[in-house]
Amino acid sequence: MVNRKSQIAKKFKGQGCKATHCYSGALVHRCSAPNRVRGTGFTLVEMITVLAIMAIIMAFSIPMFSRFTAGTRLGTASRDISTALRTARSYAITRRAIYSVDFDLEEQRYWIFYVDDIGATNTVDKKFSLPETISIGVGSIENPEPTQTNSTFAFNFQPLGTVNSNTIWVWDTKGRTNWVTLTGTTGRVKIKKEK
Repeated sequence: MVNRKSQIAKKFKGQGCKATHCYSGALVHRCSAPNRVRGTGFTLVEMITVLAIMAIIMAFSIPMFSRFTAGTRLGTASRDISTALRTARSYAITRRAIYSVDFDLEEQRYWIFYVDDIGATNTVDKKFSLPETISIGVGSIENPEPTQTNSTFAFNFQPLGTVNSNTIWVWDTKGRTNWVTLTGTTGRVKIKKEK
């Protein structure tokens, strides 16, 4: 029995407690208050240091993020235009009719339409607008500037999928340019990015 009491006493002693025997022989333990340790929070200096580091990181990342979003807008606009052209080509082939993508270069809008049997123009889908930071023009990719920037222009896809060869210039306010090219004999639509 003493062995058992000494084992319990050792156990409580390791936890900062004192084991004593009372008059009945039972083991009684008293635990003193644990030593007070420093709080686990942050000091004001630590908080200010962390906030300063975060401010420096944000100051460098915001300009990089704005360049990224501008490049994303340019790529998205180029893909949207090429999608409209591919859709018109697909409609022309499957429905055996002439489908066109009309570009209003002044308004920076474009849409797909076809001319029915009685000569009426029918818009297939809504008119798509480009973001304010994106401009489009039509011309050859070899020229340093687009040849048409302030008129309307249409690409007419024939029932076999052919189209008049040309290039659509897509550029942003930073001067970055993508080209959406059309190959006349196949009607293939391809995006070329500026290097």
